[in-house]
Amino acid sequence: MKKLLYYAPFSYGGLLNYAQEQADAIARHGVDVTVLCAPEFTKRPEDKYNLLPTLVDNRPIKRQIRPLRSIRHVRITLRNLHRLRREIVEGGYTHVMFASYGEYFSPIWARWLRALTRKGVTFAAVVQEPVRDFRVGPIWWHRLSIWNAYSFLSVAFVHDSVQLETCGPVANMKTIVIPYGPHRFPDATQVREETRGLLGVPENAQLLLSFGHIRDNKNLDYAIRALTELPNVWLLVAGARNASSQKPPEHYMELARSQGVSDRCIWRIDYISEEEAANLFTACDLVLLTYSSSFRSASGVLHVAARYRKHSIVSSGQGSLQNVLQVYQIGIGIPPDKPDEVVSGIKRWIENAPTPDWERYFEENSWDRNAEIVVNCLRSH
Repeated sequence: MKKLLYYAPFSYGGLLNYAQEQADAIARHGVDVTVLCAPEFTKRPEDKYNLLPTLVDNRPIKRQIRPLRSIRHVRITLRNLHRLRREIVEGGYTHVMFASYGEYFSPIWARWLRALTRKGVTFAAVVQEPVRDFRVGPIWWHRLSIWNAYSFLSVAFVHDSVQLETCGPVANMKTIVIPYGPHRFPDATQVREETRGLLGVPENAQLLLSFGHIRDNKNLDYAIRALTELPNVWLLVAGARNASSQKPPEHYMELARSQGVSDRCIWRIDYISEEEAANLFTACDLVLLTYSSSFRSASGVLHVAARYRKHSIVSSGQGSLQNVLQVYQIGIGIPPDKPDEVVSGIKRWIENAPTPDWERYFEENSWDRNAEIVVNCLRSH
């Protein structure tokens, strides 16, 4: 494999960070990597891959009504995949990698790519969320979509040993485990005390950080209620509001007021740049990853926290997130969906924080190792 077409139709959030890191690491292994993306996809000066920004950005439009938003999503998805097919043919690519597996509308577009496999094209994808339980439409359509999106793959890369539910036979598809490396966020531009002073956080307080898009499955309400039993703990919520189907930030702000803890809650409801994120992670003491049991995939925030050597308090379903936490002791694990466990987990961390094996974590979870496995696997096809 001399060249690789890397399909990354997103331009924000953890998927963008992942694509940047993985594409760059693969390029550093001697592969000519072209990232097919939207113009909004940002390339860092040191990155070695090439950009082909001919896709349409599928970022949701604020305040657009749901039917129009759905129609737009379908149109952009199909347009981008049609562009992918054309670039494979015109560019003479024999190896194509999806930065993130996705099944939406695949009964329409998967046949385009299956036809290319019969002409010798190898497809691979990173399955960021192995359990596909978010359903669009009836169950039969959901299962048909999952199968179609796997049907043309030769390799599915995952972050934990898992039996993928493909909803039908997929001939000769391998499932390969790859590590999820720490994100290459910048160093902080402010010392810890300066950022905490600007935020109004007392120096002797413990500062919790909830970072990233505000979603229901992060159980942010549990953390707010936990503050009533933790008088020396503050909460910083930093991230953008999510889709209209999710509780808005104002819901959590009102909950904080009703619980009498709003004076210890800080809200940064916006897109957070990597530079600002660096200051916030440096200023915090503990990162909140209190996902519900439905969350069974990797979390980019955990690996951002590791970049700054910060502990995390973690709940989720069984999967990569829990396994990384247990192996490297980089935080406190608690059962999911239990408010009292959030309180007890924070108290356990305050009283007896674990000693992380940071050296082993960084050695075994590097992007170089991720890319080495990917390149060796694809070169065998």
